[in-house]
Amino acid sequence: MTSANTVHYVYCHFRNDNNTVFYVGKGQKRRAYSKQRRNPYWYNIVNKAKGFKVEIVAGNLTEKEALNYERVLISSLKEQYPD
Repeated sequence: MTSANTVHYVYCHFRNDNNTVFYVGKGQKRRAYSKQRRNPYWYNIVNKAKGFKVEIVAGNLTEKEALNYERVLISSLKEQYPD
């Protein structure tokens, strides 16, 4: 595996007001810190929470590994905190 293939990571966004996870994503470069190209749900939460914090939870992954990690993490959080 070359380093060009392992440039992905998985991240969580936490609400500033109560420190709970509201978004899990995969990205490259500075995606986790970007406010661009987000959905209306994301903007609504960030506005209500007065901002967000970022935590990179896994790095140095291939895109496939990042997608799988993201899927498992989302599933785990849904089980832990059902609506």
